[in-house]
Amino acid sequence: MNKNKFIDILDMLNEFFILAIVFVIPIWFSYFFPTYNIFELNKIVVFKLLVAPLVFFTIFKALFYRAVPVEQAEGVSNFSFFAKYLWPFLIWIVFLFLSLFYSADPVNSFFGIYQRQSGLESVLFLFLFFSCLLFHLQGKSRSKINHLLYTLAWSSGIVGIYGILQIFGIDFLTWSENPETTKRAISTLGQPNFLGSFLLLTIPIITYLIAKNKNWLFKIFYFLLLLTQLICLFFTASRGAWVGLLFATLLFLFFIIKRKRAALNHSALEMFLVILIVIIPISLLFTNTNFRNRVSTAFDTQGGSVAMRLKYWQTAWQGFKEKPFLGYGLESQKEVLIKAYDADYGVYEKINSYADRAHNIIFDTLITGGIIGLLLFSFLLFKIFQWLTHNIRYGQEEHLSLALMLAFIAYFISLLFSFSTVVTDVYFWLLAALTVFLNYAARPTLEKDLLLEKTVNQEIEGVGIDKEGIKEGVVENIKENNIDYDFKQFTWVAIPNAWLLKIILIVAIGLASTWSLRRDINSLIADHYFNRMNAALNQGDFYTAYLLRDYIREQNVYDYYYDYYLANFLNYNWLQLKTVVNIKGGQWVLEDMLNNIYFNSYDNLSLRGRIYSSLFKFNEAKFYLEKAIAINPLIPRPQQELGRMYYRQGSYDQAIISFNKALELSPDINNPKLNSGHLADVKYFKYIIYRDLALTYIGKQDYNKARESYLQAYDNNPADINVFKSIADIYYQEGKLDEAVFYNEKGWKLNPQNYVWPLAIALLYEEKNDGLQALYYARESFKLNTSDPEANRIIKKYAE
Repeated sequence: MNKNKFIDILDMLNEFFILAIVFVIPIWFSYFFPTYNIFELNKIVVFKLLVAPLVFFTIFKALFYRAVPVEQAEGVSNFSFFAKYLWPFLIWIVFLFLSLFYSADPVNSFFGIYQRQSGLESVLFLFLFFSCLLFHLQGKSRSKINHLLYTLAWSSGIVGIYGILQIFGIDFLTWSENPETTKRAISTLGQPNFLGSFLLLTIPIITYLIAKNKNWLFKIFYFLLLLTQLICLFFTASRGAWVGLLFATLLFLFFIIKRKRAALNHSALEMFLVILIVIIPISLLFTNTNFRNRVSTAFDTQGGSVAMRLKYWQTAWQGFKEKPFLGYGLESQKEVLIKAYDADYGVYEKINSYADRAHNIIFDTLITGGIIGLLLFSFLLFKIFQWLTHNIRYGQEEHLSLALMLAFIAYFISLLFSFSTVVTDVYFWLLAALTVFLNYAARPTLEKDLLLEKTVNQEIEGVGIDKEGIKEGVVENIKENNIDYDFKQFTWVAIPNAWLLKIILIVAIGLASTWSLRRDINSLIADHYFNRMNAALNQGDFYTAYLLRDYIREQNVYDYYYDYYLANFLNYNWLQLKTVVNIKGGQWVLEDMLNNIYFNSYDNLSLRGRIYSSLFKFNEAKFYLEKAIAINPLIPRPQQELGRMYYRQGSYDQAIISFNKALELSPDINNPKLNSGHLADVKYFKYIIYRDLALTYIGKQDYNKARESYLQAYDNNPADINVFKSIADIYYQEGKLDEAVFYNEKGWKLNPQNYVWPLAIALLYEEKNDGLQALYYARESFKLNTSDPEANRIIKKYAE
């Protein structure tokens, strides 16, 4: 096989994996293989699965061949441009690596928190993708870039179309937050703001494809694709994305007006169409009630998401001032933002939750990296915009560079109100690689080069004017000719010698890639087991849940979140562990979890407290719960947990104090600013506490207060009809059989298909020696359950 054929095969393999990443990552989620983390985990795992072979084939190619620009002498290294362009990225990544040593939780910083998957490991894979893409673009650059842009267009088009269909109820899935109801599209990204930020990275590229294509059929196709994406962006109702698009559009129009070039005049119709398709969605916006509501609340600093963001930013600023230089490390925002929780938090967000992002790229960077991290990241962005400005100024793929600049500007404006995701991170590094390569390899055609050189030399010979100034003027004149652009031409030169070392490296890289692939697949398998474990827990099948946890541990992946979830569930449902197997199994699982909690974060402290409470180790439980409360005493849940601990200990008075404290810290359900979702969360939390209070009062034998607590629990959760059974049981313990009958009848009226209610009433009348009533209710119970022995016994007893 000759050299060129071999290089072509490697190019085809690399291009397959690169285009697969660009196309698949935006549209992929856990549809074919159900997992608990539907979006981010699936996207990052698939991304890594595709990057691993890409890295293998890229390094294989780099070990044997180097790309040399044709105009350079053979033997000149093709890595010269890596040294020139990659150092801002490398400095940033080295800083993130060093931050592991002072991170509040180094494990989270490396692997990323479960919900976001944005730890250092993900950043390293993104950088590998970026580097492989730069290496791949050398040679046949024009067609490779076109393939990237077309693939981006198709993928983002699918995302946009699916988002629009969701709004109209045309969906093959049922989401927990139905877009047809919320009127906010989520598409394949799972959240409206994430979708909005993604579309901002693609809309300018689609606009470029409209202007670039000379075939009117393609122009119409991309025009429709652009219109689809703009409508989908509208349906995200993401105000940050709207601001980003508006700012980028104004900047684009300003650029057009300022340049007034002949090269753009011939595209006047296209520019009109672009402006038109911007006006159409804006017109729709102002006739849409949802839009008007979103706009009207955008300036409400006293409520809603705006108020919460202001709270996050204030807390982030205070946290930054405590560690101003280096910050807290990657994925550490939660430890700072937990202090934002106050009495009003549960009104605008889910009660007892706390943010893991500041919803502002500046504050998020300050928390994780301090002022040094912000400066390094800002410098990286400065270099990107510097390269793009140079491209636009000197005609190095000017139109594509302008599209990239607008994409970055719109995207980062949206991140002033949100945060990045796996998809947007992948596309950011994709567009960054295009930026670097355009600055390095894009150039005017040879005729332009000759004309430039000739004109500059003639001008300089005649007058002593600054060479750069003349060059700029000449470039402006040349760019008006509207001549197509070209790229540096590369030739592939074989790298001789060191064959044994190359083979060893290839084997090592192959093994590393295989290990990486296996580990990523294990991550999905573990999350699949977790999804099943969650279903088993909700069905009360604890034995299966314990077994599935063992399966998760066998995958040898970072599984802290899974243990955290299971420990919480066992703690909240400890009384349901009725069998010895379940209780012993739960104790063993909880004790094993304690060995895997290493850092004193808020989550870890409160988790330790809950575990020790469930294990009836009350001194340890109190120690850790009080340490968690000290971090922020305004969060209700630790007070609730402290109350449960005192209840298990038999310290009923102290338990009542803690439960009432949790109720005081909960929002008032009559607060007019509570929306339906948050109201439901608050009421359910109060229901749990009132239920716990009722058990505590029963322990104290204060039955009046116990009944009052049960009724308050029912007021907050009318779905729990069993509250009436509990009240009836209390009356029975007091010997008040008539009242017990009354509440059983009330429960039966609300749940007429459950035989337990009439059976309980029959037993009560039997105890009252009222045979007729006992017989009547026993027969009613028998109609609902013919196999119940008690109903049969009563019927036989009184029917005779």
